[in-house]
Amino acid sequence: MLDAFANNWTILVISFFIYSFCGWIWESLICPIATGHNIHNSGFLTGPCIPIYGSGAIVVCALFPVSKDWSLIFIEGAILHAL
Repeated sequence: MLDAFANNWTILVISFFIYSFCGWIWESLICPIATGHNIHNSGFLTGPCIPIYGSGAIVVCALFPVSKDWSLIFIEGAILHAL
């Protein structure tokens, strides 16, 4: 049981950093390029990380079970973010 918890904890921590990095890529590179603004570091940390994206992804992963139906994932995410 302890090994399963350690494995899930590791996955959550790695997912946090991956989603934080993807959020930084989105806000710092893709959005400025799409809107014609200058590229800048929009995070409050020195490195390439915006923790709010990682936190949001971990909350969604914790609240909703893994589903293979993409429409259900979309609806659940829209309801959660509307609250």
